[in-house]
Amino acid sequence: MAAFLLGAACGGFADDDDTTAGTGLDDPGDPCAAFTDCVECGDAGLDCAWCAGSCRSRPDGASISDDSWCEWGFAESGTACQDIDGIRLVESTLPIDCRSSMNEGDPRCQVPDDDNAAELGEGPAFPGGFGGLFGGYLDVAGNRVILGAMTNRPGDELGSIWTADLASGDRALVSGATEDAIVGWIERGAGPGFGTRVFDVDLAPDGAWIAYADAGLFRVDPDTGDRTRLWSPESKPCVHVGIVFAPNGVDGSSVVVGPDGTMYIASGEDENVDPPPDSGVFAIQPDGSCRMLTMSSSETERVVGNGPLVGGDYRGLVLQGDKLLALGMPGDLHEIDLATGDRRLVTSETRNVGEGPPADYQYLAVSSTGTLLASGDSVDSFADATRAMTEIDPASGDRKLRWAYRGPATSSPRMTWIAPHPELPGIYIAVEEGQSLVLYEPASGNTNLLSH
Repeated sequence: MAAFLLGAACGGFADDDDTTAGTGLDDPGDPCAAFTDCVECGDAGLDCAWCAGSCRSRPDGASISDDSWCEWGFAESGTACQDIDGIRLVESTLPIDCRSSMNEGDPRCQVPDDDNAAELGEGPAFPGGFGGLFGGYLDVAGNRVILGAMTNRPGDELGSIWTADLASGDRALVSGATEDAIVGWIERGAGPGFGTRVFDVDLAPDGAWIAYADAGLFRVDPDTGDRTRLWSPESKPCVHVGIVFAPNGVDGSSVVVGPDGTMYIASGEDENVDPPPDSGVFAIQPDGSCRMLTMSSSETERVVGNGPLVGGDYRGLVLQGDKLLALGMPGDLHEIDLATGDRRLVTSETRNVGEGPPADYQYLAVSSTGTLLASGDSVDSFADATRAMTEIDPASGDRKLRWAYRGPATSSPRMTWIAPHPELPGIYIAVEEGQSLVLYEPASGNTNLLSH
């Protein structure tokens, strides 16, 4: 991993002979004191001998005399710990520190699977197996998340919408249907079915939910779960030079709703088109009328909007004022003007925009400081992918990987949809393996299971 290699370069391991850059945090004049981990140390070209640990006692107050507590990354008398990929672990603000083996038996620190489903939080278990959770939105006022899902039951179309309370982890099915292992068949709401999956959910200006599903876009009553179909590619196609596009069926498909009620979704692919299909974003009005906001194409006459073309489908979408941030393949992030459809490339490893490792992004969140956090297959090389989080500087396009080191999201995390926690600074809510919710702290690498 990149962090491991940078850690070695910083001299942060117990068996290293390197003692350059002084005493670190104990010396305010030391340049190493300005950094919090080996990644940042390495970026600055410094060899900080202390970068894998800070000088303090272990959590139970005992003195550190060997490497038995190196899982904490703490160090004493110049001895640095070596097993957390070179990261100097900082204090965690999560309810429990899952980086310590003392807490490995706590349910909040255990890797979730079907055997411990419904152990954290009340209510039916999230769909498991080949089903699971997709994207959604954060309901700040209700202190909860709303997520789309699918249930894997052959022959049935069981797309659904769920809520999860951020304080208790309690779960509820709000619209659609599922088959719970304990409760059995559950169905909520009336109206046309979602189809097999609900890919994403967002909030309309009038308080309704907009669900992006196999069967199109739906308006959903949050209280009753009742559904009204607003748009589908069959009933109201969005036509661009004679080509009809369908909703994208991949992980990361999303919908965002503007303040005027306009719904934005990424176009799907018509595999029967030659030359290869175009990729863009639809803008769909509440009455179902559809237009192309932006479009990349190998055919110049079909391009909509100016700027760099996207190399493949768009996935995660986020609105920021009059701009739409869109994650595109193979790891590019575009900023799209809502008035003109013009595209600006924010970051791209393949096109040399921004520094840092490449990634195949799927979901996108914006922190309170404006930093972008993308989830997906972040990689040191495309031959060695590890799903993680990538922090993106929206001004420079620079990228930094942030792994989860301990807890329910393991060293090879499968976190997908993400959102900043409304009450805990620096904490993110994430979907883990599509089957549970975790709390994730990028600064420390600590994760806690919230609901499963």
